[in-house]
Amino acid sequence: MDDIPEEEFQADDARLRSHIVDEVDTDDRLDEEEANRISHKYARYRLKACMLLKGVPIDDAAFDSQYPPDLPLDNHRLYLEDEALGWWFDLGTSSPATLSDYQRLVPCNEGGVEYESWSEYREFYSTPETDRDYLLYWETIVKDLKWIEEHALKGYMEWSELRGKAWRQAVRIATRFENIPLSLAHYGFQEYTTSRYLAFVKDLDSVFFEIWKLVNGRDKMSFRDAMKQVYEENPFPLRKRDLEHELSHPVSLGLEEDFRRCTEGISKEVPEWIARMLISQEVSFKCDLPRRYVQYATKKLKIAEVIGLIPKAKIQA
Repeated sequence: MDDIPEEEFQADDARLRSHIVDEVDTDDRLDEEEANRISHKYARYRLKACMLLKGVPIDDAAFDSQYPPDLPLDNHRLYLEDEALGWWFDLGTSSPATLSDYQRLVPCNEGGVEYESWSEYREFYSTPETDRDYLLYWETIVKDLKWIEEHALKGYMEWSELRGKAWRQAVRIATRFENIPLSLAHYGFQEYTTSRYLAFVKDLDSVFFEIWKLVNGRDKMSFRDAMKQVYEENPFPLRKRDLEHELSHPVSLGLEEDFRRCTEGISKEVPEWIARMLISQEVSFKCDLPRRYVQYATKKLKIAEVIGLIPKAKIQA
């Protein structure tokens, strides 16, 4: 993508700022009476999820008839307090009173370290529409701003200049998604361009792509043999130490597992240019870094759709 002139950037910035997103009144707090009232409704969603996990087929009409919203469930708090489902509803009296059901839904932070900034994510209070647009926004900046990965290890001054250029491009991308506010667009851009993140993923997708070609090529090489060949050819110097470390041990230290996760379902019949793009996307999503808001929003949307909190998207996010 070319440089965006100042005048065009200002127009893009104004357009992005015009995106209307309802703000949550964080000063109006949930009181105990209202929390108790809606807790019965949320217990029904938790009960439904428990039944689904046990493989119990659910007919929505029959479920609503057996467990009507106005009928309190016995021991309903048990359904609210158990974290085994991996998510819960925020009914704390410090939470805003005007939150929607979706905004109260909180995916758990497994082990306290699953997400990079879980405490911040849960207070974004995004709508389903905003989260779906955010997933598309993230997917686009990962693809269109990939060029900046080549500069992740540059000096501060040069990096700052290039990052400014990338931000102009990110703003233009964000204007395509009417439910993305400027603040969230900037937050996502920051998460993508964090040096730690880019340094981690830099060239890893390229290494996996070269290994994938050898594993699926005419000789059908093993992962280890393919990795050794890529190491000896050394087209990606930044990754040489990682490959050398992996090859120095008789069993995989985790790189092969990452490779399998990031190439799962990408068969040899897939055109190479598509495989390259898919592997790049999977590296961004699946490798062992604390998860970012894109993974948080993805999980939250899936949970909400499965339990019937929101309609399923016509095109899955």
